[in-house]
Amino acid sequence: MMPPTPSARNHSSRRPAAGRATTAAAVATALLLAALPCRSQTAGTRTAGARAAAGTRIVSTGPVKVRLWSEKGKWDAVLVGRTETHVQGAPDASGGAPRHEIAQITGAAFPIEYNRFEVMRALHHQDWATAIRLQYKAYEPYFPYLDLPNNNAAEGALELGTTMLRAATRSQREAAGEADRERTRKQFESAYAVFQHCSKATWSSVGLLGSLKGCRCLIGMGKTRAAWFELRSLEEPVPGDAAYGHYWLIQAELHMLTNGYASAMEASVKSLCFENKDVETFPDALLISARCYEALGEPYRARDVYYEVARLFPRTDWSAAATARLRAIMDSGVTREAEATTVESAFLGIDEDMNALVRAYLADQKKPPAATEEETESAVVDREAPAAGR
Repeated sequence: MMPPTPSARNHSSRRPAAGRATTAAAVATALLLAALPCRSQTAGTRTAGARAAAGTRIVSTGPVKVRLWSEKGKWDAVLVGRTETHVQGAPDASGGAPRHEIAQITGAAFPIEYNRFEVMRALHHQDWATAIRLQYKAYEPYFPYLDLPNNNAAEGALELGTTMLRAATRSQREAAGEADRERTRKQFESAYAVFQHCSKATWSSVGLLGSLKGCRCLIGMGKTRAAWFELRSLEEPVPGDAAYGHYWLIQAELHMLTNGYASAMEASVKSLCFENKDVETFPDALLISARCYEALGEPYRARDVYYEVARLFPRTDWSAAATARLRAIMDSGVTREAEATTVESAFLGIDEDMNALVRAYLADQKKPPAATEEETESAVVDREAPAAGR
């Protein structure tokens, strides 16, 4: 038998090493694959355990009186905390602490007490600070329980958040320095926190409205990306829904902030045309459409819309904003020349000198405002009003 050649010896000596390496790799792979399901199962068990622990962890609150309803009847309780699925009652005479499953609750009534007359008067005079002070103290204890079905605090909490949003918007418009802008940001943050509580009331339109108005707060805080993500996570309302105008108004605001004026105009038109002229959205949508007209090189249309907003909503923040833009347009002279064909003359046969109307309106704004019949009546009623805090 001939001895193997050197090349043959080298080849035969490498094969066992390669075989051992392949076998070792196969064994290691098998062990790794065998371990993966175990690791996945362990991780899943830990996640499920953490989720279960979070669901059963009691979040304590101040004692809150409430009357609860279920299919079995009604009863009075004092709530001192909650989990994701239950509300925790205060200890009874026997020392037991009753728990009530939220899924079984069909209604809840809280004893909400505050001077409603004072709040109405403050809102009438746009005294946002007074209205917020009175309402926040009344509704804050019930924030953790707004998800209870058919409770009587959700609507009021949403109104409170809306007033806080209006106050922040006014502060933003009037901010003159960094300190003012920081105060405005905190106002938006406070309003956002209230709307976050409202968004949990998914049993009614309050939930979606809370989420949408929270998006407006995010915009006010300069968090436009977060507002986009939040808006896209929500289901688009249908025409006639209470949230429809708000949804498209926020779309318009976000598009306008990114210079998408054509898209902003389209969204504002949807908010205007398909909404039931809700005073919370209608004036803002008109103002956005006017700003879009300005940006798109249509100063005559912008002038007309600003003029209508200023006239339709006198002595409001909307009117103040529209009047300021009207002055800027008139001072710039971009509408000095009369239009060849106006919208009114083309479609309605009306030929008015809009520049003359606007100048007359602006001149009238320099005069001290006369008391309206409504304000005169309010002054008489004020003398008979109950004392604050009652």
